[in-house]
Amino acid sequence: MRFVVENLRSPVPDVVKRALPMEDHIDKLRVQMRKKNIERMREDATTVPAGILFIEMLTSFERMGDHAFNVAQDLGA
Repeated sequence: MRFVVENLRSPVPDVVKRALPMEDHIDKLRVQMRKKNIERMREDATTVPAGILFIEMLTSFERMGDHAFNVAQDLGA
């Protein structure tokens, strides 16, 4: 999100090309963190309600990344 906001202030060339790896990284982190969270729930290292809340937060963060990427696409158009 910071990258997109900074690009609004000072446009950079190839904004979409630069934003795509960031969006891909967010997606990969969500998958990794979700798997680890499920492992913690299976091992009773966290409660199920806390684990579900964490997954919901991850989904929200990933959506924020998607929205920021969509803005970057519009800026690059």
